[in-house]
Amino acid sequence: MLSVLRVHLPSDIPIVGCELTPYVLLRRPDKNLTTEDVPESAPIEGHFLRLVPILAVSYCYFYACILYMYDFQ
Repeated sequence: MLSVLRVHLPSDIPIVGCELTPYVLLRRPDKNLTTEDVPESAPIEGHFLRLVPILAVSYCYFYACILYMYDFQ
């Protein structure tokens, strides 16, 4: 299963007028680690959990997804 191991937005504070380039470390289903972009032509199927705190109670939602990393320039 695809796992997101680390997500980081390296930047200086305050964030004004600078380009944000996220650092994402992934573990692919074959257990290899990668920071490379996932092309739209070869998506990786995976799942993610979303933790939502509501009224001091946390709910986890399980989502199936296909991961693409787009270039937002």
